[in-house]
Amino acid sequence: KLSRKTNLKWLKYKEEVREFFADPREINILNIEPELVEVETELQRKVFNYALTFWSIPVSHGYGRRLRFLVIDRQNGKLIGIFGI
Repeated sequence: KLSRKTNLKWLKYKEEVREFFADPREINILNIEPELVEVETELQRKVFNYALTFWSIPVSHGYGRRLRFLVIDRQNGKLIGIFGI
């Protein structure tokens, strides 16, 4: 389980990742088109970890290789969700 201190360190990226988070006016629920994007770049990693700070489900470091994904709305390029396996 990650500590609150670990999660809070990602908040410093707020300005850098802001463009990935939608303002409610940017969302058209009739046109949502989810796309899975594997986290591969440093910026994608920052977006994932920043979003993770607001996740209410406990997270562990896990074992072995971990795959992380961003779920992006193709209509506006904004983050819908995250998941890891």
